[in-house]
Amino acid sequence: MKNKTQYSCNYGSHRTGKCVGGRLYIDNHSDYYDYSDDVMPCPRCNSDEWLKKYRSEYINNGVNLGKKGWRLNTMIKHISCIPDEIRAKPGAVKKIYRWLKRGYYYGLKNRH
Repeated sequence: MKNKTQYSCNYGSHRTGKCVGGRLYIDNHSDYYDYSDDVMPCPRCNSDEWLKKYRSEYINNGVNLGKKGWRLNTMIKHISCIPDEIRAKPGAVKKIYRWLKRGYYYGLKNRH
């Protein structure tokens, strides 16, 4: 059986946090890191979990754009703030765009 222990991928910095075992622990401006359960998956070594965590957020952003009646091309702003590590994963940006569009059309449908 394979060893399932994940090691740090050195993602992040002292100011933004550090990756330990595929999770990004955020620095609380002190000498310790917040090891609570509400931590972000590391976008470099745990990109699948990162996508799962932020899926509903992208869909909700699309719903909000659709309810406001904004154009579909304004969603590019939301895609431009994706971490570079997620952009490098094949098909990830396409998947996020699909989630935004799904929410957008749902928001247009339920606009009134």
